[in-house]
Amino acid sequence: MKLHISDSQGWTVICPDGDLTAETVPEFKSIAMGLIADGHRQVILNLRDVAYVDSSGLGTMVFMLKRLKKGNLVIAAVNERITGLLEITGLDAFLEVTPTVEQFVNTHPLTTS
Repeated sequence: MKLHISDSQGWTVICPDGDLTAETVPEFKSIAMGLIADGHRQVILNLRDVAYVDSSGLGTMVFMLKRLKKGNLVIAAVNERITGLLEITGLDAFLEVTPTVEQFVNTHPLTTS
């Protein structure tokens, strides 16, 4: 799995390129947890290039949220299928979801450019 890590106005943006499934989650989780351990506390998970998330992927989102006790996890650019999974599982009540990274950081900047 390819992951693109970037900074956008103080937010750490993680953009996986491919589905978050039992096959790909171990690598994704290792990198995401490394970023959190390194002090990244304001994280946006950009799912624009993710078509499908299984229970392993959802579990990793919950795990990230728990590890970011004094931080934030925002989910961006989810498709209709993933939105449905978040709603069915009730995770939409705990995870902040935004249409795009750009829209979110423009209204929630952590640094000034």
